[in-house]
Amino acid sequence: GYSRASFCERVLACRETVRSIFERLFSSEERASTNPTLVDQGGDVVDLVVRADRKQLQAAGVRNALETLGFRRPRQVAGQVHVLREKRWGPFREGAWGRDLELAQRILSNAAASPDPDQAFSHFTRFAQAVGERPGYWSMLGGNPHTTRLLLQVFGSSPYLSAALIADPNVFERLLGVGTVAVEKGKARLEEELRARLADVTDPAHRVGVIRRFHREETLRVGLHETGGAARIEQTLSQLSYLAEVVINAVLLEVYEPLRTRRRRPGSVLPPLSEIGFCVVAMGKLGGGELGFGSDLDIVFVYEEDRQWKLEHTFYARIAQRLIRTLS
Repeated sequence: GYSRASFCERVLACRETVRSIFERLFSSEERASTNPTLVDQGGDVVDLVVRADRKQLQAAGVRNALETLGFRRPRQVAGQVHVLREKRWGPFREGAWGRDLELAQRILSNAAASPDPDQAFSHFTRFAQAVGERPGYWSMLGGNPHTTRLLLQVFGSSPYLSAALIADPNVFERLLGVGTVAVEKGKARLEEELRARLADVTDPAHRVGVIRRFHREETLRVGLHETGGAARIEQTLSQLSYLAEVVINAVLLEVYEPLRTRRRRPGSVLPPLSEIGFCVVAMGKLGGGELGFGSDLDIVFVYEEDRQWKLEHTFYARIAQRLIRTLS
């Protein structure tokens, strides 16, 4: 009963409603960062906050300065600065000077210039406590202004990547150590690099740990390039999809090998994984090669019973359960 015009108007209204629901539900949308590494800002105001003593941090002047910088919850940020001031290490410690003081100023300024200043400094506070008393790490950040800016940009834009960095700060240092020069890696290269890492590891638990570290590091590599504006969104989605596929294949081999080599009868082992009738089918965003950060893996398992080896439903179910458990 609609005319063409009224139908289009109704469809657009429904789409806007759905869009508003998604914006309320999800804290971060997929972005194409074109100019993420913003310039430092508010030099004098930043200096006032960084040089404030413990008593001054509770004063209105510091809160006003933080508001001027763009922080929405200045009292909370002042409290976080106070927490960092209590430590014997790090650029915000009491009595810091020289390069350490400059690093503290840069961190606060970069947090203020990020998409979400409060989130950025909150994540940095947790990150700093995870790094702890490691002078070499702080020196590395102090000597790399662009790196510091990029780190705070990640903290202010991606809770998912921030959580990964806080969980393992060494990942960021390792990525910088190899220069993070590869903006894009294809599936074949990812397979080759993971295979090289696993070459000398024999313990099954350690092998799974290597795969997990590889996944974490590669996810952060992709995320840093996306956040830094070096990668197009299409590159980001395809690389995350390739990475998921490589990790699924690697973990599948790891969970199958113990079942394969377990003696079923004297002198026999099961054939290689490629020769049994078991397949992992990618659905959803993974199937379409459009996986995002933190996306679920939407997969189904297809199998064909093997009468020669007497492989039935329970055997294939065991493979699927172990795969899901290990990936999780």
